[in-house]
Amino acid sequence: LGPEADYLVVNLAAWDVPALQALSKGEQLHAVLKASRKARDALTSEWVPPLLVKISTDLTQREQFDVALAVVNYGIDGIIVDGGTLTRPSTIVSDHRKEAGLLYGKPG
Repeated sequence: LGPEADYLVVNLAAWDVPALQALSKGEQLHAVLKASRKARDALTSEWVPPLLVKISTDLTQREQFDVALAVVNYGIDGIIVDGGTLTRPSTIVSDHRKEAGLLYGKPG
């Protein structure tokens, strides 16, 4: 499918899949980016789509730095940052404040 894509995304921001969350850290991050780059580079078509990695906004500053270094190290073409968060500020007054899932936008 690679040659048919406008771009390829390695999604490490799937909040509902704990195993994917682990892939955005440490040696697993390096392994998945290295394998993804190798697979993309193996495409034999004239068009080779850019390879992007999607990360969560909930990563710590250190984790963000590690992702940035890995992206540069493996020649990944770009980063997409998911706009949602799992955190719930104490200022939320809505009855929905205890719901699981991602929070987008200004909480009410």
